[in-house]
Amino acid sequence: AVVSTQSTGANRGSSDHGEMQVFEANELARTHLIPGLMRFYVDIEFTGSHTQFYDKFNIRYYVASLMKHLWSIPVFRSSIVTESSHKDRFLRFVNMLLNDAIYLLDEVLSKLEEIRGNQIAFQDAEWLRNTPAEQRQERETMHHRIEGMTSSFMQLANSTLDMLHYLSEDKFLVEQFTQPELVDRLASMLDYFLVKIAGPACRNLKVQNPDKYHFAPKTLLGTMCDLYVNFGTSPAFPVAVAKDGRSYSEELFNRTANIIEREGIRPPDIWERFKSVADAARVASLEQQDVEMELGDIPDEFLDPILSTLMTDPVTLPSSGQIVDRSTITRHLLSDPSDPFNRSPLTPDMLKPNVELKQKIEEFVKSKKTK
Repeated sequence: AVVSTQSTGANRGSSDHGEMQVFEANELARTHLIPGLMRFYVDIEFTGSHTQFYDKFNIRYYVASLMKHLWSIPVFRSSIVTESSHKDRFLRFVNMLLNDAIYLLDEVLSKLEEIRGNQIAFQDAEWLRNTPAEQRQERETMHHRIEGMTSSFMQLANSTLDMLHYLSEDKFLVEQFTQPELVDRLASMLDYFLVKIAGPACRNLKVQNPDKYHFAPKTLLGTMCDLYVNFGTSPAFPVAVAKDGRSYSEELFNRTANIIEREGIRPPDIWERFKSVADAARVASLEQQDVEMELGDIPDEFLDPILSTLMTDPVTLPSSGQIVDRSTITRHLLSDPSDPFNRSPLTPDMLKPNVELKQKIEEFVKSKKTK
């Protein structure tokens, strides 16, 4: 299925200003519009329709377009910030925002690689000569289908990243985004896509006529740079970046900074701030390596069974009896309100702090650091 995004409030022209004034003048809108939109953004995850997977992206595209307009109006911008103070609701909203960004951008980048491969093949005289006509036709048909999906998904991905971008301009919202339940996932998402668009394999995304797919690599890299800079104002963010063992490397950030500077993607003050975040992540990475060396082999009972990391706040799941770190299970519950070990219903208030195990972990860490 291809998601259609051909007409939004963002494209209606001069009538937008008057419509926004209507919203601003309405007391009910000032009070309830933003909370309602943010809850709708979450609730639309499940529509009950057989096309619900694609419906949610289409609907959220329109929600994002409206929220971008509202962000420019002080009263509604304040309403978004106020809504973020309702931690549970805001965590669910951001979780859905990250889910969409991860899925859409990953799909787009993988499809761009396919498109590049097809474009190379279609210009290869030997491939054209040796490939049966029916097989060529089949590949061309699939190619056109992939092109349509890539164009639509890229528009949706751009809209989702744009929302993340402008929300990260507010320092209070940055604090909410970098809560323990979210910051590791946010950092690993950005690191993963930075590898894709600025790492050595970025040449695989070099397609003919990128505008056809709404793909602007320099613009995308600039947005990524801004996100690192904005979220980097939180001390927790560079630490989370460095903890990402899958994608983080000092070389990646050096390479990215050089590209941003060389191509003039951002002015000097911005890429210097990007370098500062990268430096903070490098320092955090070295400190984490020192801690790992100090701790040595960690007893299995102290490790989170899902992430295999040292637990700091172990909790017991009432149904399965499994012990996991609170931050790990909280992230899981944002998308799936069930025990991951036996699928029984589970909510955050049902988690039982394991005080005894927490004390043992703290004593273990303390003993290692005093040696």
